[in-house]
Amino acid sequence: MKALALETEIRIKKAFIDSINDHGLNRLTVTTLIKRAQINRSTFYSHYLDKYDLTEQLEKKLLDDFAALMEHRLEDSMTINLDKKMAVTAPIIQKCVNYVYQNFALIRALMGPNGDPSFEPRAKKIVTVAIEQALVHLKGNADMTPKLPAAFAKELIVSQIFDILKIWLAEPTPQQPDELADIIQVTRYLSPFDILNLQ
Repeated sequence: MKALALETEIRIKKAFIDSINDHGLNRLTVTTLIKRAQINRSTFYSHYLDKYDLTEQLEKKLLDDFAALMEHRLEDSMTINLDKKMAVTAPIIQKCVNYVYQNFALIRALMGPNGDPSFEPRAKKIVTVAIEQALVHLKGNADMTPKLPAAFAKELIVSQIFDILKIWLAEPTPQQPDELADIIQVTRYLSPFDILNLQ
């Protein structure tokens, strides 16, 4: 396939996002996309097989970029505040939040109620694998607390982060990336009793 001009790529992406927000991914059509993007049908089909191929290409770029970010020093986020005296946001958290912010509209559409239900589980899998690899690097194994079955422990860690991201994505006036990164960092060290202010 031919290389896609940047301006055309931006228009298609915006049309894709607007169509999801207005009608949902399931009801998105190529006809709607080309009208919104103001491009020819032949232009669309010279770069994408169909709407599913477009969706997959956009999602793959996000997930590949995210996986590449998660390969760099994730273990630092697990040790940076071990003495409990520091309140330093790990660089990897900042980088990931910045990446989400740079792609805010697209990720919000994909993870929203009208988006792609398969996108979040794929992203969560990347985080889970990265956590396991970082644990092996730190201590030689990926074991988590013996107080919970492994599947529950992994889901608890990863889902909390994604739940915070989803709240952020849904906010009419989202916090700045630095603020959100700090919120995620703080939640790594709060128990439910701390959050409920019962201690």
